[in-house]
Amino acid sequence: MDSEEKQEVAAVADPGAESGRPSGLLTQVTVVGVLLGLALAVLMVGGMFWLGDYYLRESVETPDEEKLGLRELQAADQRELTNYGWINRQQGQVRIPIERAMDLLAEKTDANKEPPPTSSGD
Repeated sequence: MDSEEKQEVAAVADPGAESGRPSGLLTQVTVVGVLLGLALAVLMVGGMFWLGDYYLRESVETPDEEKLGLRELQAADQRELTNYGWINRQQGQVRIPIERAMDLLAEKTDANKEPPPTSSGD
């Protein structure tokens, strides 16, 4: 085969090669690839939302025993925060309500502060 025959065969095999444009087959494959990629992306995002809803629904629907246990725990925490009690009786450690503790701390820090300097009027 001489060079002219090779050019003719190449022109028949890829008619857009001479004009610099991609062939019709290449364009079709590219379009199909892009569409498949977009479809895959949509399916992946939708699947993530579906899985999220599935696991969220599962975590929200707790049995009644667990709800009661949580309420009892919260009530016990509230009692500890609002009542007096012993932490360690042998060492003399007591628990006081949180509001009272904040008031005592505020009084202590106010007592440690130096009064602001007074300026003479004239």
